[in-house]
Amino acid sequence: MMRPSLLLLMPEYRVDEQMSGIGVRALDLASAMESHCEVTIISAQPSDLPDPPCRILPARTTDIAAWIAAVDAVVFFDLGAPEWLRCAVHARRFIVVENAVPLEHLEYNSDLPENARADTYRRYVRGFRAQVAVADHFLTRSEIERHLLIGALALEGRLAPKDIGISRRLEHLVTNVPIGLSRKDLILSHSTAPDPNLYLWTGGLWDYMAYETALDCFLGDLPGKHLRFLYRPAADQPLRAHKVLLERNLPPEHISFLNRPLPHSQRGLEIEQGAGLICLGRPGIENETSVRLRLRDTLLYRRPIIIDGNGASGEYVRKTGIGITLPELNASALRDAIVALEPSSRMYDACLAAIDQERKTCKLDLTLLPFLQAGQAAGWRPTRRIGDLLVALDRALEGGPSDIPAPFLA
Repeated sequence: MMRPSLLLLMPEYRVDEQMSGIGVRALDLASAMESHCEVTIISAQPSDLPDPPCRILPARTTDIAAWIAAVDAVVFFDLGAPEWLRCAVHARRFIVVENAVPLEHLEYNSDLPENARADTYRRYVRGFRAQVAVADHFLTRSEIERHLLIGALALEGRLAPKDIGISRRLEHLVTNVPIGLSRKDLILSHSTAPDPNLYLWTGGLWDYMAYETALDCFLGDLPGKHLRFLYRPAADQPLRAHKVLLERNLPPEHISFLNRPLPHSQRGLEIEQGAGLICLGRPGIENETSVRLRLRDTLLYRRPIIIDGNGASGEYVRKTGIGITLPELNASALRDAIVALEPSSRMYDACLAAIDQERKTCKLDLTLLPFLQAGQAAGWRPTRRIGDLLVALDRALEGGPSDIPAPFLA
């Protein structure tokens, strides 16, 4: 039996040595899928990764429409361009979407006038509704994202009583694939002795992160401890962080920044130098409803994490014990956590044991199985008529009502 062919389509994102978290996520999924499928990634740039798990093609020199027509299934990430979604519908491809209800987008484009921000956000919502209208299967990264997505499916007319008869957990439509590791990750990962005084800021989008709390902590009473930021704010973005960092007197013996872009293949060498990782997010709906992709660093490189308690990421750390979830988001609570996580402490050893236990259960090769089974059960082909799909797609992109045509409700 021939293996199905999957196209991971992300022409807006890099999958190379300078990729962001969503590129790492796609690469991890490809690595876990490749033993079951023929996988190809189309990304924004030519890839310079030393040992990619699959073929990676640059969007600018690739006939994307031809690739969509040639494969069995197309996996869309984030809010991909609607024209490629329409192309996949016309080609009768099995459409898969990894995305979440657009909540973090409420804070995007903060430098624009309010009317422009509202118009831009409406486009995000229409793009998400288009995906909900036509996708055959969905991948989520956490239970809270799964629950929100299922609510969106119900509101868009994608659910009917018959679906409960197929699967009471709707696994034929949605597979939750939490942050995890592939079999290859587990084989290649290793760990070296850390510097007990070095902590690393892995952070995320600066607008969402509580970096001031970390600055206040390491500028206070933490003798001998050092905080290294693994990246700087993007120079071409109008971020408040630029002003904050310029105004602070940051003594290099306490706080430093990695002064070069960190290649993906060298990330482990940098992270393993530190005793622990720090990733603090601001309170907000984005934080409450998502799990940060960089939790992968803790699992892969066996470094406990200190995280805020404002959302799903903090709940995950609290539940699994792979680090410390702060009871309050302030410098004093962070300082207490750093003291408790001394590499020679019982707490540190307990976190390492929890990380080792979680590594046994967070295997992408296993969590992807319901998705692969759903695709196989459908013959990797859509079951709905192309005309109905195109009507639903047009309604969603035009911002029309979510009264989906009859085939969705049959």
